[in-house]
Amino acid sequence: MYYLPDLFKMPERCSVCNLKYEMEIGFWWGAMYVAYAVSCALVLSFFLPLYLLFKFSVDMSLLIDMSLTTLLFPITFRLSRSLWIHMFAHQSKE
Repeated sequence: MYYLPDLFKMPERCSVCNLKYEMEIGFWWGAMYVAYAVSCALVLSFFLPLYLLFKFSVDMSLLIDMSLTTLLFPITFRLSRSLWIHMFAHQSKE
């Protein structure tokens, strides 16, 4: 189960490589664009099969779609941050 008060908490540095997560003020704003892309992909991947394959109505497909997207928000949130930081942080091979 998700513990909502801790959803947005993040350590200052990586416990393995000591990478500082917030490289500059407002760094995580870019993760919102990644989250938007991931959410759009989720919405389409839920809606299209429900509507086209299972022949649900548009209203029912959207209701199920939005419910699943809302339930998956914590995963989407963390995934988008992970993808965003991986675009900028490169770990050196030692």
